[in-house]
Amino acid sequence: MKMSILKRVLVGGLLLTISAVSAYGQGKFAVGINGLYGTQIKSFAVGAKVQYDITSHFRAEDAFNYFFKKDGVSMWENNVNVHYLFYLGEKFRIYPLAGFTIVGTKIDTKSAVPAELQQYIGDAGKSSGSKTYFGGNVGAGIEYLITPHLAVGVEGKYSIVKDVDQAVFGLGVTYKF
Repeated sequence: MKMSILKRVLVGGLLLTISAVSAYGQGKFAVGINGLYGTQIKSFAVGAKVQYDITSHFRAEDAFNYFFKKDGVSMWENNVNVHYLFYLGEKFRIYPLAGFTIVGTKIDTKSAVPAELQQYIGDAGKSSGSKTYFGGNVGAGIEYLITPHLAVGVEGKYSIVKDVDQAVFGLGVTYKF
């Protein structure tokens, strides 16, 4: 599977963020995984995230999500968001979020045609294309600390992106260092 240059840059940036944050200090960063659903693409996704506590209430997050191909369309997004944490006791936190997103879409028209009909479309059905968009995010989430290092959470956000606006709902696990 080929990775585009942009995907390599984004993955490299995520790895660099993890490295830089881990070198900076203990107790200030977390890594996690998410399962998500996007309403525009109508597909499930998997994601990875890195969080950094700027202060006790402000947290920065970089998250990369890949939406599985559906009807010949796949999508990925890289989000850079800021969370403002409200503490509800010792174990619960709620937060609004805001930030920026970059979204990549890819369409493969041949895979959108059922296999039994592909013989009839010939070369006309072998086209594909991709496009990258920039936009913003707004949303909110809640997390529960299972232990001082392990948290589970749910999050909902709306990505405001030309042609691909969508709500994304996720469930995740985060490990805090």
